[in-house]
Amino acid sequence: MNTPTIVLYFIVMVILVGYVLMTHSHTPNMSTSNEKSTISNEQSTPTPLASDGQPTQHHIRVNLSSENDDNVGPRMIIMDGCSGSSATYRFTIKLLEAHGVHIGYNITDKSELLKPAKNPFYDSVQQTLEKKYQSGILPSKPTYNDIMLESLIEMHHKYQQNDENLFFKANQQFLYTIGSLNTLFNQLLQNNSKFASLYRANIVDHAICSIRDCFGDTEDIGYDVFATNGTRSDLCFKRRFVNDETKVHISNTHEFIHYLQRIEHRRIRQQQHLEMILPSTEQSMEDLFAYEYSNDEVVFEKSVKAWANFIRSMVDHVNEDTIAMLMRENQNTRMPPSAHSTVIENIDEVVSAIQEHMPKYLTYLRVDDEESIAQV
Repeated sequence: MNTPTIVLYFIVMVILVGYVLMTHSHTPNMSTSNEKSTISNEQSTPTPLASDGQPTQHHIRVNLSSENDDNVGPRMIIMDGCSGSSATYRFTIKLLEAHGVHIGYNITDKSELLKPAKNPFYDSVQQTLEKKYQSGILPSKPTYNDIMLESLIEMHHKYQQNDENLFFKANQQFLYTIGSLNTLFNQLLQNNSKFASLYRANIVDHAICSIRDCFGDTEDIGYDVFATNGTRSDLCFKRRFVNDETKVHISNTHEFIHYLQRIEHRRIRQQQHLEMILPSTEQSMEDLFAYEYSNDEVVFEKSVKAWANFIRSMVDHVNEDTIAMLMRENQNTRMPPSAHSTVIENIDEVVSAIQEHMPKYLTYLRVDDEESIAQV
């Protein structure tokens, strides 16, 4: 082989070796590349922080069921006082647990968390937000809505660390009184909260309960008396936990009728939030608990349907068989509500006033122990 050929051969070999080396250096290692890509994607989105500076639960909890999805906010019952909310709240916890939604139990005795005094996170969140306002981080002084919303979300995230969820009662009359009803509900809805709605269909029962428990501004309408001697009782809400039998005395029948009208107006106001609770539908305490007063299977199935529709927005899939199983032990375990003559001391005076001024309310009166609860 002559010299020019050798040189040409050598040049070609150098070019080939260089090309091979260059190609190898730019060929990606798929495993390494994918790992880097994953890390890069994770780091490209900043991890949101809660008010305590810790990562929010969306970046902590993994492998949870869809019912406990971090994207779901707190769950709550929109209710009013004396609407059967305590019993409904307790049984709903059982239903949610049976459907895979675990509830934080250490606040079940303080379920009305929209009241600052019953919200264990409210004070600390208030201090945090006010410090941010004073340091110029927040443009305006934090309001009740700001503090309450932040405290509920923070509490919910705290529970989610243990695969639990926040569930509480939202008293719509309380929010209306302080001027925060629509604002706070809309803010909670934007945070993907889930709602159910409860009411008491019999407004006479509702009014009597409120007077006996001393709820709201009922002191000028009537008061509770001991059934044995007719003397006034100051037990108020504590009457529920003593054995002394009491009745209500309506001292101002005109104001009593006016109070019934106010309860009706509150019902109308509560119905303005029905779109929020979809796909749930609003339920009465009478329909939910009718099965406890009867051994009729038709009544039982009606209550099953009522509970299913009540919790529908708070779970992924409603299992009516599970609901029926949990209900069965309480079927026909209570006596039907007694006639109002056994509850209202001056029943004749009340009936006469209703007949004269608002006869449509006679529908709600039970005249003997065999009659069922009047429905709206």
